[in-house]
Amino acid sequence: MVSNCEKELIGRKMSLGEFLKERMADMDMSVRDMAMRMGCSTRKIRGILDGKISVSVDLAIDLDYVIGAHALKLLDIQRDYELWVSENKKVCEPQNEFTNS
Repeated sequence: MVSNCEKELIGRKMSLGEFLKERMADMDMSVRDMAMRMGCSTRKIRGILDGKISVSVDLAIDLDYVIGAHALKLLDIQRDYELWVSENKKVCEPQNEFTNS
C-alpha cells in the first residue's frame, strides 16, 4: 500500500542539481570543467549539484553563461523545487492529535 506521503513524492519536481547534472552530461562536462569555466572551486559546484548551496542571481548568470540555460529558468527550477519540498514536508510530517488552538 502506498502512503499519502509516497503518493506526493511520486510527482516530485526536479531539483536544480539534477537539472544541472543532466545538462552537464549532455555537454560532456565534468565538475572540474564547470568549476574551471565558472572560476570557482569544485567544492562549490558539488555543493550546487547536491543541493547544499542555493544559487544566487549572480551564480545563475554565471551558470547561464557556461551551460546556456537562462538564469531565470535556473532560478525558477530552484524556487519550484524548494516550494515543492516545503509543501511535502508538511504532508509527510506525522500529525499530532493535540494541537494548540
